[in-house]
Amino acid sequence: MSENNITREQLDILKNKPLEKFSLRKKTYKMVKKLKNQYNIFLLSNVGPIDFIAINEWLNIRKIFKKCYLSYEHHLLKPSLEIYKDAEKYFDINPNETLFLDDKIENIIGAEKCGWNTIHVKSEGQLIERLQEKVLIKLPINLINQRN
Repeated sequence: MSENNITREQLDILKNKPLEKFSLRKKTYKMVKKLKNQYNIFLLSNVGPIDFIAINEWLNIRKIFKKCYLSYEHHLLKPSLEIYKDAEKYFDINPNETLFLDDKIENIIGAEKCGWNTIHVKSEGQLIERLQEKVLIKLPINLINQRN
C-alpha cells in the first residue's frame, strides 16, 4: 500500500463498500471462472491502485485472470492505441485471436483499430448471447435462463 501512497483508511472505506464502486455481475464472474479452464483470460483495466487493491482483496482478481494489465502500472490508458499494442506484447497474444470485452464503446473502437475482435457489453444477458454466438462456451442452462 505504501508503494502506491494508499492509506489504510482509504482501503477500508473502499473494501467496506465495494459494490458502490464496482458492479459485480455474478453470472459474468462465474463465466470468467468457467472460461479460464478453456481459454487464456486476461484483464486490461484502467483501474487505479486504490480501487485495484481493494477489489483484488475482495475477489482475488490476480488468481482469476492469467495476467492483469493495469493502466496505472504501465502508464497507459484505454482507449489509446498504445495500450492495446503494449498489452499484446505483455500478454503475448495475437490480435486476430483475441476477443476483447468492454462496456465503453470508445475502448471497443480502440481495440478494433488494433485488429482485436470485440464485444461491446451492454448487459450481462447480451454478453451471454454474444459469447454463445461466437461458440466460445456452452453455458449451463441456469445461467442462460437468468439473463438480465
